[in-house]
Amino acid sequence: MVRDSDHEFMKLAVEEARRSQHKNGRIHPHVGAVVVTRDGVPLGRACHGETSDDGEPPHCDHAEYIVLERKLPKEKLRGCTVYTTLEPCTYRNPPKVPCVERLIDRHVGRVVIGMLDPNQMITGKGVMALRKANIAVDLFPPDLMEELEELNREFVRQQTVEHLSYVACHGTKYHVPDSAQFWNDLLERAEHEFILVGNSNKSWFKRDEEQSRRLGAAICRILEGGGRVVIISGTDRDVVTNTRTFISTHVTKRLNGNGVAKQQLLRDRFLYAQAERVNYSAVLSDDRLLIMPRLNSREFAAEAMVLELTSAVHASQFKHYKDDINRVIVTSRARNGR
Repeated sequence: MVRDSDHEFMKLAVEEARRSQHKNGRIHPHVGAVVVTRDGVPLGRACHGETSDDGEPPHCDHAEYIVLERKLPKEKLRGCTVYTTLEPCTYRNPPKVPCVERLIDRHVGRVVIGMLDPNQMITGKGVMALRKANIAVDLFPPDLMEELEELNREFVRQQTVEHLSYVACHGTKYHVPDSAQFWNDLLERAEHEFILVGNSNKSWFKRDEEQSRRLGAAICRILEGGGRVVIISGTDRDVVTNTRTFISTHVTKRLNGNGVAKQQLLRDRFLYAQAERVNYSAVLSDDRLLIMPRLNSREFAAEAMVLELTSAVHASQFKHYKDDINRVIVTSRARNGR
């Protein structure tokens, strides 16, 4: 239950949110966080992307991380109340730690949230994680919620659009060579990571037996060399059957080692899962990423993008799409119990 004494700190958190700094050209949320003791004494506050005390430029760090780890790293926060204008995140790319885990680890007693995260991968999950850890959760009143939603209008719009398609291609488009050599290079050059995302993956699994054999051999080589392979398909029954048949015939049977060793290798380095509403395709081969928003469409050549992580021009977009694909993988892994 929201108390009269909460309003002062809620407004202070909103003021912090308005100070948020975004310097990398991407759309980030405006977030403020305030930590208050049980006796109502404010200990610290921070905003998203806040510049450090030594004048270093902001690194888009989350407000909760800044106030908990940079400003109050040695304070005992057991029982404190944290006012945060956005629901704490439940997933961050390793080695970063989600904000909800930081709050739980510091044994705060209560978290008051301004608005739920519009990212459908997070919405409501932060609240549930806190409650599961026996941390009380309250929400800002409607007037402050509306103020925060307006402040984050662009971020909410972006998250809504990205959730509809997971990967929303934008920016410069790059020509995709229509040659067998280009596609084979994606297989042959991969050593550490190979990710295949598609609604049906027909062009990989059912084009012809030779293509399936080459793909299977490349996957086995990557796995046996210590790399990671991920295959995400749609949920259609025929698609799942075709994919599992391919894995059984061209991967499991061809891997070196005995049955136990094979199963351990597959558990450690290989993931196959299904994801709903996968309406794009992507191939990641180490530092090269091919994005195909609408597979087999007439606009394929114009829509598709080839991004190189080593290219100064492509690097930021590569990382953006890699993050999106990782969200698909995390969601698929959770849905499939992996």
